Order: sequence, then structure tokens, then C-alpha cells
Amino acid sequence: MNISRDVRAGHLCGRKGKTCCTRHMLRGYCSTSFGDYEEDGLGTPQWPSDEVLDALHMSLGRLVTASAQMELHLRGVVGELAEVEDAGWIVFEGQSVDWLVNMGKALLKEHREMERWPAEFSDAIGESLAAVGAINLLRNRMVHGAWSRTCLGASDCVPRPQGAAFDDRVFHVYRSRNRKGVEEHQVAVCDIQDLVQRIYDVIPALRRALRAAQEAYGAADDVSAGEPA
Repeated sequence: MNISRDVRAGHLCGRKGKTCCTRHMLRGYCSTSFGDYEEDGLGTPQWPSDEVLDALHMSLGRLVTASAQMELHLRGVVGELAEVEDAGWIVFEGQSVDWLVNMGKALLKEHREMERWPAEFSDAIGESLAAVGAINLLRNRMVHGAWSRTCLGASDCVPRPQGAAFDDRVFHVYRSRNRKGVEEHQVAVCDIQDLVQRIYDVIPALRRALRAAQEAYGAADDVSAGEPA
């Protein structure tokens, strides 16, 4: 089956210049998530070398492992912000990263209004929570997206950021979004590795920010306790 450039660009979907829909991808109208079709028209998928695939799979495995650690520490930090004890922790178990980040921000707002500690400590925690949210967005794209060596040729394919480190192990990641069709992004193996490092940087930053705030609160309590009634 020969596949024309127009079809592979998603024009059969009636969305000219836009990323193809999942239905046509699965029916074989567009380039598959496995790679280019052979010239003989048999539709045999072509993958890069084993070395490149090994690097991709290893990096994705590290990302999954690191992000699980991030979620674990995030849940602990948000629970401490809520001053949860004993059975109350069950509320936070099983919640998504998005939910935990939003809950953390809501709790920070309460701490600010109560002036639990100086504002700069809440700012530091808030920055770390925002970093976790941004990391999780990229993590979900990489973990839940379909990886391909080929581009659909759509005009809305998002390239790697300008100034990104050179890496010729570039793939295209397709992810179906709610009422948005399929999004397509270029991602290199080194981008996954960089994201893993960002995770291992944000975990201690988040915990340090919380600990500093708690120590400031404790110090304020000590001062208050020493004041005459």
C-alpha cells in the first residue's frame, strides 16, 4: 500500500495542515508510530538501530523510576503542609501529581493568610511546586505518548526548543488529548535524561523549602513562648 505525502500529513482527516487523528493512524492511512514504511509497500515498520532504541528505553525507564520518587516526596510534603496525622493521610494516597500540586498551592495560600511563616518561605515552596507541575507535564507526554522515528509532516509539529543540546537520536511523540486531537512533539533521548536530572534536583529543593519554613515557624514559636504574658 503506497501512502502519499498528503495522506501522511493528515489531509484525509479533513484537517489540512493539522496532526492526523488516531483513527486514521490506526487504520494505516498515516505513518505509524513504529517508523517509515518500506519502499515495497508492505508496511513493514522500520526502527532505528538497537543501540538507539536501548538508549531510549533505558532513559524512559529512568524517567518512570525518578517520577515515582518525585510523586512520593510530593505527597509527603503536601501532607505535611496540611499537618495531617494518623488516618488523615488516606486522603492523599492515590491522588495524582496534578491534584497534589494544586492542593499544595491551596494550602500555601492558607499559610500565607495565617502568616504561619515569612512569605519568602512560602515563595520557595511555591516555586518548587510549580517546577514539579512543569516536570510532570513533560513526564506525562513522554511516558504516555506513542514514540516514532517519523514526523507526520503536520504544520503544528512542535520542534525541540531553540538552544537544546545536540542529539541526533530524535523521535516524534504523539499523544491524544481530550477534544484536541493528536499532539506531536520532537523529543531527543538527551531531553529525557535532562528531565530525569530535573526531577532529582527538584525533590531535595522541595523538601529543603518545606523544612526551612517549618524551622522558621518553630523558631517563631520559641520566641513567643519566651515572651512575658
